[in-house]
Amino acid sequence: MQNQSNKKVAVRWIITLGLLISSMIVSSASLKKSSIEYKDKRFLYSFEAQINARHDRVLDKLHNFEQWDRLNGNISKSKVLETLPGNKIKRLLTLTQCIFTFCFNLKFVEIVTLSKDRLEMNIVAGEGNFSAGRAIWETVSEGTYRTLIRVNATLSPDFWIPPVVGPLVLEKVFLKQIKKTIETIETLAKPRED
Repeated sequence: MQNQSNKKVAVRWIITLGLLISSMIVSSASLKKSSIEYKDKRFLYSFEAQINARHDRVLDKLHNFEQWDRLNGNISKSKVLETLPGNKIKRLLTLTQCIFTFCFNLKFVEIVTLSKDRLEMNIVAGEGNFSAGRAIWETVSEGTYRTLIRVNATLSPDFWIPPVVGPLVLEKVFLKQIKKTIETIETLAKPRED
C-alpha cells in the first residue's frame, strides 16, 4: 500500500514539474522561425523571434552598441568606431567562436543606419572578415510586454569555408547563437519587477 502511495506522489510531482517547466518555456523568448543557407559563396539568413519584454526596452538593448557583448558571450568586442552624419555609425563587432577544438575570430566592420524600429547594417569591405553583407533588424511592438524581432541578412565571407561540412557546422552554430542572443535580450530588457 505504502509503495503505491509513494508512486502516486512521485507521478504527481513529475506531472507538476513538467507543467511548471512547460509554462516557463511558454513565457520565455522564442525563435518563431529561422532559416540559413550557404549559396554562391554567401550566407543568406533570416529569423523571427518573440521577446517577452517591452518594445522600448528591447530597442534600448539593440541600440546600445557599446554593450552588445552583453547580448552574447561569444561577442568579444563591440565598439562604435565613428559617428557619421544621417543617424549612422561605423561599428566594430568581433565574434569569437569555437567549433570542437578549433577557435576563430570573426571581425565585422559595419556602417549601421539607425531608425526607431529598424537597424540597417552594411559590411565595410576590406576592414573585416567579410567582403560584403547587409542585415536588416526590425522590431515590432505586439502589446505591452511583447516585441517581435525580424532579421534578414546576407554575408559573404572573405575566408575559405570547407565544402559540405563547413556550411552545415556554421548553420548549427548560427542557430544556437541566435537562440542564446534572443534569450539574453529578453533577460536584460525585462525589469526586475516584471
